[in-house]
Amino acid sequence: SIAAYNKLNGALNWFTITSSRSGRNDLESQRDAEMDIRVEEDKLFYGHFQGNLASLDKNSGKIIWSSPFSIASNISLTSNSIIGSTTENMLISLDKTSGFLNWKQELNDTITEPFIIDNIAMVITTSGLLIGHDLENGSRVFEKDIGLDINNKTQFITNKNKVYFQSENGKIVCLQITI
Repeated sequence: SIAAYNKLNGALNWFTITSSRSGRNDLESQRDAEMDIRVEEDKLFYGHFQGNLASLDKNSGKIIWSSPFSIASNISLTSNSIIGSTTENMLISLDKTSGFLNWKQELNDTITEPFIIDNIAMVITTSGLLIGHDLENGSRVFEKDIGLDINNKTQFITNKNKVYFQSENGKIVCLQITI
């Protein structure tokens, strides 16, 4: 579930249940939020482990669409799409307006959150393989072993063709990516 509160007085503006309850009791029915809520214009995007990725109206909390992917980390937004990593080690692209699947690519290792460089959806596997997929059709267009172990919860900062992050052993890394 997700809720919005009035920032002046703390009153509840809206409350929305984003996935159906499961489990035998309250503890078993809990869902883990594995991503930050993303807000763009009048929509917000929210996904979680063992649940769905949903688009909600920011003002009313009404669900615009829901897609049955268990999201493992933060998503990336493009002008038309949502790019995400699932708990099944898939990189997915969803249409931002409808939630329909544009493409999906199954990977053989646990992957990080996606980030975008030059119209390429990039992820890094936990064993250090940097992989790029074309944003339009999902085809693999880039692959390079960067020689670092990465935690699947690693977050990235991008600036043009550079990406900054911390490796599993604590090193601060800056990669310049040229496609």
